Parts: sequence; C-alpha cells; structure tokens
Amino acid sequence: MIGYLLILLMMWLSPTFWFISIVLGLGSMATLYKKCQGKQPVDFKRPREVCSFLIILLMRFWHGYEIVGLQNVPDKGPVLIVFYHAPLPLDIACFASQLYLKKRPSWSVADRMAKILPFGKNLIPFANLAIEGIDQCEQLLLNGECLLVCPGGVYEMLFSDDTYKLVWNDRLGFAKLALKTNVTILPAFTKNSREAWSPLDKLDGVWKKLYAKTRWPLKLFYGGLPVKLTTVVGEPINIADCKTPTEVRDKIKKELEILIMVHQRIPNTMWMSFAERFKVFSI
Repeated sequence: MIGYLLILLMMWLSPTFWFISIVLGLGSMATLYKKCQGKQPVDFKRPREVCSFLIILLMRFWHGYEIVGLQNVPDKGPVLIVFYHAPLPLDIACFASQLYLKKRPSWSVADRMAKILPFGKNLIPFANLAIEGIDQCEQLLLNGECLLVCPGGVYEMLFSDDTYKLVWNDRLGFAKLALKTNVTILPAFTKNSREAWSPLDKLDGVWKKLYAKTRWPLKLFYGGLPVKLTTVVGEPINIADCKTPTEVRDKIKKELEILIMVHQRIPNTMWMSFAERFKVFSI
C-alpha cells in the first residue's frame, strides 16, 4: 500500500512522468497508424487533427486555456515564434494544435533526445519536431513554415523560477537564424505556466549536476492544479537595426521580458492562479 502511494506521489511530483506519458501516447498512436497504412506513403493529417482537437479540449477543460494575440501570427509565410520554456511544454503542444486546426501547421524545435524515446522514430514526423539543428530550421523557414523555438531549452524549463527569468545562457543559434533569414519574429509565453507546476528548488545543485551528466529533465516538480493558462503572443519584433547575432538575441530577449512583465503577475502563487481559473470557469 505504501509503495502504491509513493508511486502516485512521484507521478504527481514529476513533470517527467507526465511528459513521457504524453510522448508515449502520441508516439504509439503514430506507430499504430503507420502500421495500419502498410507500405503506403503515410499521411498523418487525420490523426493530427484528432490529437490537436483532443489536446485543446483537455487544456481548455482543465486550465481554461486560451491564446491572446493569435492574430499576430500571419496566415502564410515564414515566421519564427520565440517562446519562454514552461516547466511542462504542454502549452506549446496546445498552441501548435490550435495553429494546425487553423490550417497553419508549425514545426517545434526539440531536443535530439527525442530520437531515443520509445516510438520516437514515428513521433518526430507526426508532431513536426525539428531536431536536426540550425540547417533544418533554416530550410523550414525558407520553405515558408512557422517555427516555434525555446532558446532556453530544457535548462530554462528546469532552472528558471517564479519570476519567469529567461535562462538563455550564451545560445545564439536562433539569433543567427533570424538574422540570416530575415523572417517575421514574434515573442510568446504562457501566463501562469510556472504556477501550474512549481519546482522543488532546495536541491538545485544536485539537479544541475544530474542534468549536466545525463541531459535528462531529472528534477521534481509539484502541481497539476487547474490554474488558468493563457498563451500571449506579442507583436512582430523589428531587428533591422541589429548587425550581429548577439544584438538580435538581446533585442528579442528584451521584448520577451517586456511581454512577461506586462502580462504576468509577479509575485504569484499557485493558489492565486487557481482562483483566477475558478473565476473564469464560473462565468
């Protein structure tokens, strides 16, 4: 009995469990669908539509999920959307699902560890994951695609805090891409995402060492309450006056920080965000 309770506690605490569960679900669905198609060319259009609808339905039911500023995303043409990385990237999955149902498919830059996940071989094309680096991302933008990127990556997911601090370190790949392709750039983040799942920060030194050695998101979070989640998309960022990738990165970072400052209540708590969700839910 105690063992079962401990397992349930770990399931509740660990975002890794939830993330892997969702990945396994989507990956297994893609694999099953591909097998049903036999040797025919696989078209994931129908299962993508079903999954997108279900993801949005669940997120709206549990988190009252909505998007503010979706009109800033052009209906066609290349666009680079720069996200703040939430503790659990369900917000990006839901945002991409909303775009897909609007007939604006997008690609999400993902960690190469997606290759070694169960069903990863089929999950990558099914979920439109870009894992091959800057060359693939450049080609996607040249083809007129919409690309979602979190410059902070898994490190920001694990080690940012409730002030929504951007942890980009010295990453410049996305800035080089923006400078080279000269596409539309939009900042985006999800309000209250740090309150939906909050980290156990007391052992941050241990978690950082584990991440440095394994590159896996090995950190405990707690949460899962139905707090209100809202993805906010800002207006296009003008980088015409930027000459170097560092200047581009700093310009985008500043605009994203302003977007967070305007829309995110800081300090905030899980219970305050839950009250916000309850108010919306009761209307």
